[in-house]
Amino acid sequence: MSALTNSIRNVNATLLTQLHGTRYLLNWLRKMSETAFHLTERGWETGEPPPDRVETWLRSSCHQAQSPPLYIEWSCLWANPSVRRTERDALRAKFNNVMGTAGSFDTCIVTIGEPL
Repeated sequence: MSALTNSIRNVNATLLTQLHGTRYLLNWLRKMSETAFHLTERGWETGEPPPDRVETWLRSSCHQAQSPPLYIEWSCLWANPSVRRTERDALRAKFNNVMGTAGSFDTCIVTIGEPL
């Protein structure tokens, strides 16, 4: 009986470990979000892409389990081919309050990709 009892304990321990890992992964995924931001002459907008947008960027954020830091990544998804890069750069600089600057801060790490 002892060998059977040990086998059952091992199976239970394995199942609990797998369950814990699944819960951890689900908690981690719950703390991840993505939002598309569209740059226009009026500034940054979310939601459906406005017809006058010049760029669309994806803001991905991830905060793992209850511990800092918050990771924020900006990735350019689309750029209007009829708007010159210098004009888009100027708009981004004008409305810098949303994207901010890349770097490591007290509780946040921000990375910003290259515009298209």
